[in-house]
Amino acid sequence: MDIVCGKYISAATEAQIILGWIPDYFMLNTDVTQNTETMKYIWQKSIADAGLTGQYGFFDSGTGDWVACASGSGITALTLEGMYANIESPIPGRGKEKRPIVTWSDSLGVTPRSATVIGTIIVPTKHNGFCYEVTVGATTAAAEPTAWSTVEGELSAIDNDVYYRTRYLETVRGQGYGVTIEAGASLDGETNFFIAFRCDKDRYVGDGQDGTLYII
Repeated sequence: MDIVCGKYISAATEAQIILGWIPDYFMLNTDVTQNTETMKYIWQKSIADAGLTGQYGFFDSGTGDWVACASGSGITALTLEGMYANIESPIPGRGKEKRPIVTWSDSLGVTPRSATVIGTIIVPTKHNGFCYEVTVGATTAAAEPTAWSTVEGELSAIDNDVYYRTRYLETVRGQGYGVTIEAGASLDGETNFFIAFRCDKDRYVGDGQDGTLYII
């Protein structure tokens, strides 16, 4: 069994929790010491896969009653092809192309991704496990930044007039699996704790007469 737990501060937009795999069970709790309301969410992959009521999870606002989440206000499985792969080419007739990952160099013209431009992703000359998605294009400085961000999703302006968004390199290359906390389940500035489980072994557990199958 794989278990991952963590904490994040949400914005008023969706949050992507990168785990490296899609969990079988996911639980999200707000931090009652920092938030004005207590919200709990649970999500189960088998329900989502079957498209049943509760496929976006269930939530409890502190009353003890669990209610099915609506689309846009719950949790969904996350599978990222990666920003590096399968980007529609701005050149007519070219279909989809890989988005280039470029090693930083001085006086380099870089562009952000748009509907017509694939955009640039930068890696430092000394790799640190992260890459940097250009969000505001310009020309890189004469000297490489010395304080590359290592906080996933952080926006930084450390390289002349270029703005970067920090990304895990493995996610950009297409290894992004986990869950998405949809915008309707996120409040700006809210602190959240989560725990995710993935089961991988089948074991029979029962009373010796009619064993029950649990996946643990």
